[in-house]
Parts: sequence; structure tokens; C-alpha cells
Amino acid sequence: MEVRRLNENYFRDGTGTGLEQDQVPLRQSFASVLAEFTEPNEVQSYWIAYRFKRPIGRLSSIKQHAKRELTEFLRTMPATPYEVQLLANVSLTVLTANRKSRERFRIASWSDWDSGGWVKQLYSQNIRHCIQEKTEKTRPYRKNYEKWWLLS
Repeated sequence: MEVRRLNENYFRDGTGTGLEQDQVPLRQSFASVLAEFTEPNEVQSYWIAYRFKRPIGRLSSIKQHAKRELTEFLRTMPATPYEVQLLANVSLTVLTANRKSRERFRIASWSDWDSGGWVKQLYSQNIRHCIQEKTEKTRPYRKNYEKWWLLS
């Protein structure tokens, strides 16, 4: 028996990639950049909201741009909300938090522009993708068994 999770995929050139394969590393990249702005004492803190769509680009470029833009934000202290485009498909917004913290910046929210939509269409598309993957994976073993079952 084999189990496969039904996750939402991003389809490009006929290939599906789970959305989490970009979501998780991107969130970790932002968290590591924000951690660099931790202060020894409590200071005015800010919320960060970031948005992205695929292809997101190189994480190292995103981190480099984010660090540079947040450093510039602290240097110039523009009005908030302050929005900046990091790469073509990744942007962030800085919002003033209502309390002080040692963490100068904290993630408040994120939006994946490739996620969501009409539920029926999403289920259909992703179920078809899973069936195609399993069909190819089981092809060499089909002759060994009289029946195959797909359980959902």
C-alpha cells in the first residue's frame, strides 16, 4: 500500500510541484533575515507581510534584497504601510506594530498568489495530477496484480 497526500500544486510545463516546496523555504529565508534585526533592548517593532507568486527566483537574491530594503527602511523611517518589490514576483510590506520588542521585524502574514481558487477546479486538477503520477509509478507492476484500487 502506498499513501499520497493530496496537496495543491503549481503546474508549469506539464509538471506539478507542491506549493509548499516554495512556501516553506521562502518563509524560512524571511525568518532568517528578520532575525538579523534583533536588538539587545526593546525598540519600536514592525510587522512584515510578504506576497509571492511563482517563479519566485533565487532565495539568496530575495534574502539579499530584503536585508538591504529593511536596513534602508530603518535608516529613512518612511511612513507605514511601506511596500517594496524585492524581485519581480516577491514583495513585502512593513507595518508599524503597536508595541515594542527586541525583534525589530516579525512576520505577520504571507500570501501565495498561486494558492486557492475555485475548490472544485483545484480538487479536479490536483486529483488528476496524483492519478497520473501513480499510473506512471505503478506501470511496471500492473501485470503482477489483477486489480488496482484508488482510495480517497
